[in-house]
Amino acid sequence: MIEPRRALRDVRAALRAEVMPELSSARARSVLASALGIIDSVIETVRLDPEPAAASVRDFLAAAPSWEADLRERAPAAAEQVARGAAEAAAEEDPQRARAAALEAAAVATAAAWEELEGRAREDLLRRTRRFCREDVERQASERPRPVEQDGTG
Repeated sequence: MIEPRRALRDVRAALRAEVMPELSSARARSVLASALGIIDSVIETVRLDPEPAAASVRDFLAAAPSWEADLRERAPAAAEQVARGAAEAAAEEDPQRARAAALEAAAVATAAAWEELEGRAREDLLRRTRRFCREDVERQASERPRPVEQDGTG
């Protein structure tokens, strides 16, 4: 997914580089210049809704202890990485950074399941990490940028 601020900057740059030179009337150039100014102000007020990321973090924190337990005997280093990821996600105040820690831990658990576990243990852990990742992707796909409230609190 493209970050909304980056998308708006890209649109602004394209309008300035591709459309502005093609405009011959002073009125049209003035209107486009105003639109570019509006885009500039919107860029600074758009942010992602934190709830989808926060929901993924909550799901991860609920699942991480069982992932860690499943890995502890056969993949202790991976179990430790999952535990560190959970601690990092729990301590992080920014939901997007906490989500990144959760996804990194999910990747570690998935790789360790493939490499270190066998049979039912492997399939069970893979099923749970896949479900977590699928639900996260579904949440993020439904996420919409929203403007920050006028008082700046969002």
